[in-house]
Amino acid sequence: MYGKIYGWEGRTSYAHSLGRRWAVGGVAVARGSEFENLDAHLHGGPLAEFNFFPYYENASQQLRMAYQVGAWANWYIEMNREGLFREVHPYHALSLIADANQTWGSVQWVGQANSFIDEPKLYRLSTGAIISLRLFEGLAFNVEGEAALVRDQINLRQREVTDLELLLWTVEQPTEYTYDVQVSLSYTFGSKHDTIINPRFARVDLEEE
Repeated sequence: MYGKIYGWEGRTSYAHSLGRRWAVGGVAVARGSEFENLDAHLHGGPLAEFNFFPYYENASQQLRMAYQVGAWANWYIEMNREGLFREVHPYHALSLIADANQTWGSVQWVGQANSFIDEPKLYRLSTGAIISLRLFEGLAFNVEGEAALVRDQINLRQREVTDLELLLWTVEQPTEYTYDVQVSLSYTFGSKHDTIINPRFARVDLEEE
């Protein structure tokens, strides 16, 4: 039925600490999206991360650089523009993640560049940030935004999109960029650091924001 589309997602990661600044391990992400023509998608592989600050300072500041490499596999609901129902590419991604937590609030920023190794012209440059201003104990005003330069839409359907699908926005369209801005209020019980357990490999994908 038009207007009703499904999606699912799951992710897992393993990090092994190598001292106060390095971590190595792996990440795997699986998801499906009728909107994106993905019956199933899987990407993952080894990951290495360097924190410019010692990890024990994560509650107040972080500046982490992460590099991942692996396989990118898509299974399509409908034939894509290349006439394929499935495809696999080697990919790699470089991420930079910064956090600063102060008495007035916090700033979180992520930047990422990723591409297919076998087809470098298919790439994506993404950035996202969250600014949280503490109004008083527990209550914060948040501004969140994301933007991306898109050159990797290998999943687009081969057929023409119908007028109804376009009206209801149930099928992904070709684009060269995306952006999103959200404003919200949040209230946190307990310490502002309660949710900070292990920063290793956190937000190496913008989709984790």
